[in-house]
Amino acid sequence: MNDDVRNIVLGLIAAGISAALGWLARTYLWRRKLRRKQAFFGLPGNSECLLVVNRDAGGDGAGIDATQERRRMRGDEGLHVANCARVA
Repeated sequence: MNDDVRNIVLGLIAAGISAALGWLARTYLWRRKLRRKQAFFGLPGNSECLLVVNRDAGGDGAGIDATQERRRMRGDEGLHVANCARVA
């Protein structure tokens, strides 16, 4: 009976170690993918999103101005947001 209990405990420990290593690898790959996307779009490392809108998206530009104001408000709240720029 002692051998059976020992095998069960060793199996649980091995499963826990495997799960932890899998979680760490998945997290590393997810962060690597995120960093590569941020580098591709030219975002700083602490930014969370990129918003690209056409210059004439709102007709008179009011929609874009509102979007940029929203970005400023989120920046004041301590969120990391990349700068918005109008695209021709």
